[in-house]
Amino acid sequence: MKIKKVNVENVLSELKNIIINQWSLFKTSLPSQTWIQAMIDSLYSLRNRVAHNSGALTRDELQSVETYCREIIKQIDPSI
Repeated sequence: MKIKKVNVENVLSELKNIIINQWSLFKTSLPSQTWIQAMIDSLYSLRNRVAHNSGALTRDELQSVETYCREIIKQIDPSI
């Protein structure tokens, strides 16, 4: 796999593309492509609100970010 420089602003999009394009490496750790795409898309949407000064996240949205991240980590390493 060729490693390329990732623009920090696009890290979530790049991560999603890497996972989808290299699915054989991730399929044993993640429930499905649809699941991880939905998680990353949700995080990306919330990230864009903050990054483009569209407003601060609500308490519930911050909780969602934490939950999404925790769920992804739990899938990758169940011992955490």
